[in-house]
Amino acid sequence: MYKYCSYRYYHCYYWCYRNWFGKWITWGVTASWSSNTITISGTPNASGTFSYTIPLTGGCGTVDATGTITVNDLPTVDAGTDQTVCSGDNVTLSGSGASTYTWDNGVTNNTAFTASTTTTYTVTGTDANGCQNTDQVTVTITPDNTAGAASSNPTVCINTALTDITIATTGATGIGSASGLPSGVTASWSSNTITISGTPNASGTFSYTIPLTGGCGTVDATGTITVNDLPTVDAGTDQTVCSGDNVTLSGSGASTYTWDNGVTNNTAFTASTTTTYTVTGTDANGCQNTDQVTVTITPDNTAGAASSNPTVCINTALTDITIATTGATGIGSASGFLGSYS
Repeated sequence: MYKYCSYRYYHCYYWCYRNWFGKWITWGVTASWSSNTITISGTPNASGTFSYTIPLTGGCGTVDATGTITVNDLPTVDAGTDQTVCSGDNVTLSGSGASTYTWDNGVTNNTAFTASTTTTYTVTGTDANGCQNTDQVTVTITPDNTAGAASSNPTVCINTALTDITIATTGATGIGSASGLPSGVTASWSSNTITISGTPNASGTFSYTIPLTGGCGTVDATGTITVNDLPTVDAGTDQTVCSGDNVTLSGSGASTYTWDNGVTNNTAFTASTTTTYTVTGTDANGCQNTDQVTVTITPDNTAGAASSNPTVCINTALTDITIATTGATGIGSASGFLGSYS
């Protein structure tokens, strides 16, 4: 406490921290005097009950002006934790720490509303003393998931591996069970991309649906895979020919035909050895299949040496003469059995 005397007025008085600015008059509040009036003013920045004493100076007697100022703390208002929701979801905001609550943006405390855009909401809480404080909470709207177009809607031949089909996604954390994919083809998800791969083993037109999971909204990735059957290629029936004979091979069941062993479809060639020929037929869809035909070369007939070349008397029976043959199925008319006479 500061103390000094004024001999002009023949008594001591106090100009004190205690009485003017401190313990009895709260921080931020001051007292002043003018025209026989003490004025106490300011903005208290400390809470509590303050009983103040203000001594009058000058004149006669020892007189204090007194009174009480009660300063209440502001309520500790809590708007709740930030929320992340999907567009169109219901959101309920509830303040705490006060008695009544008023929100901006048309929100009513503890009453659900539909959130559509990311917004920071401010709540003003008022306590039983009429003191107010504010807090804020942010509601973040997560966009709906998206699935882009398939990188391709291919047409392939059955039992031919697909070139991977990819579909870009946003928001999702995975995929559900795919429907409509051909047998032998599967879908997987990684790093915001669906990959469809495999070897289809069923034919037809397959419109598939792959649901996205996680994130917001109900979104499906879609596309089409067309799987064509292979052509039923026929190389024709097996043939048996003589060496040097002309042979013509003709495929059927496709649009174009390619033969091995230098054969041209439906064009005659000379067969020299027994050979199995393979034809590859390609249909209008570009699908291919194969078939085979065997051309068997029959060796030339053979006739061995006579078992004997006898000399006999006329009208004497021959001992049978035999001659072995191969390939033949019989004989024609014999000639040369009658001798020549001169």
